Amino acid sequence: MQALAQWNADPAVNTLVASQPQDQQDARVVTDGAGGAIITWVDFRGDVNQNVADIYVQRVDSDGNTLWSNDGLAVCTHVADQSAPVLVADGAGGAIIVWQDWRNGNRDIYAQRVSANGAVQWAADGVAVVSKAENQGNPRVEAVGVGEVVVAWEDSINGNYDIYAQKLNSSGATQWTTGGVAVCTAAQTQINQRIGTTGNGNTTYTWQDRRNGQYYVIYAQMLNASGTPQWTTNGVAVATATDTQINPKLEVTSDGSTVIAWQQKTNSNGYDVKAQKLNASGATQWGAAGVNVCATAGNQSAIDMTSEGMTSGELIISWKDGRTTKVNIYAQKLNASGAAQLTTNGVLISSSARNQNNPNAVGDGQGGAIVCYQDSIAGIWDVYAQRITSAGTVAWTAGGVPVGIATDNQTNVKNVSDGEGGAIFSFQDKRSGDFDIYAYKLDINGQVTGITGLSDNGSPLLWPNPANGRVNMDMPAAAVVQIYDATGRAVLLRTVEAGKQHIDISSLTKGVYLVRSLYNGHQRSARLMVD
Repeated sequence: MQALAQWNADPAVNTLVASQPQDQQDARVVTDGAGGAIITWVDFRGDVNQNVADIYVQRVDSDGNTLWSNDGLAVCTHVADQSAPVLVADGAGGAIIVWQDWRNGNRDIYAQRVSANGAVQWAADGVAVVSKAENQGNPRVEAVGVGEVVVAWEDSINGNYDIYAQKLNSSGATQWTTGGVAVCTAAQTQINQRIGTTGNGNTTYTWQDRRNGQYYVIYAQMLNASGTPQWTTNGVAVATATDTQINPKLEVTSDGSTVIAWQQKTNSNGYDVKAQKLNASGATQWGAAGVNVCATAGNQSAIDMTSEGMTSGELIISWKDGRTTKVNIYAQKLNASGAAQLTTNGVLISSSARNQNNPNAVGDGQGGAIVCYQDSIAGIWDVYAQRITSAGTVAWTAGGVPVGIATDNQTNVKNVSDGEGGAIFSFQDKRSGDFDIYAYKLDINGQVTGITGLSDNGSPLLWPNPANGRVNMDMPAAAVVQIYDATGRAVLLRTVEAGKQHIDISSLTKGVYLVRSLYNGHQRSARLMVD
């Protein structure tokens, strides 16, 4: 038996996730725990002026089939504006989505849980994580149990922005102090927080902090399962050099430690990449100032990290790098002691002749990583990906494997592991004139299996073929019939009885389609030409 695959093998076509009038953008993606992915995004389909957005979500299975409502399941369609969605797998095949929301006249944080079969689990339009005076925004979320999450956000209740957090149980009820637990309320501004989970319900946090009144530095904190701070009040110092430190990222490695990477301002015009490790007590492990990940000419920024599938406390850090006249993507691997395992100042991920941007990395299951990014090689933004092995070898085609190269711009790419060494990618795509959401999948060899017509028990008998208006089919048993267009999008779903039946296809435009029938545990598929 050969599995039926709906992933379109053409990176200029891809698999359509959502296409509605106005923009669908700012997609985020997590695993569904079964080799597929759950994707959420900001959606302006309800406002022709694109001032007020809603939140939608879709699940794509391991074969590339969209499983929930066509063009996405509504998470929140309240008349107010919703934005900045983030999500995490709920541990039961679904996801918990968190966003910032203006329904109360100022910006608050709301959340919704969606089950594996696409049913919303909490109150319509979501439950309030925090709703109080002033603005709360920029949410981040981490799972701490099946259906349980901790959410962190920036909170202006005290005037300047501080960092707060709240825990939700599997029913969406808040578990900590009303209004959230204060992670840091030091003087001046704290923003740009990140969150990770270290087990036993503990969560660690990092943020950029201007308590000195002059420039940003980096601090961190841990909360236990009850929301009680475990380290110094208002956090432990991670990086406090006499210059600017910004944009921290956080990764919990396999040894249970928290690793934080950030951009470190140099005496020249640029930033370097540095990292520090904290143990369970919040003590720094890699020297007082951390270790240099990249300290070379030019500006290094847009950091991302992964330790997925890696052992012994290792992790891979990627970034965009302006050491030459163009901006490229580089990566470095650190061991548990903070020692660089690859070429000093990083391995070049892409040899493209033009600028690259926005790297995102996931583990390849073999100690390496798959890094996706935007590439302007064609004069617009396209999406590419590259695999770097545990030993630092660039494993795929020089210049990267194309992921999204349709006309106009493909941007904001994110990726998630498929659980088999490959990755699933989501991105926003302007081929239709406004932004839509597309997905793509590559295996560990940088290849994708496209739409096929193979089945486990022969093809259904279709006639006429080509057809127009209706098509006949002969089925040995009652069946569910699904028809997919060339992008892999399901466009028709019918239930038919055994024997000779006909299906109305008058809604289909001219082109090639895939017809799949499911019956008695079997599947059959065939190509259909509509003329």
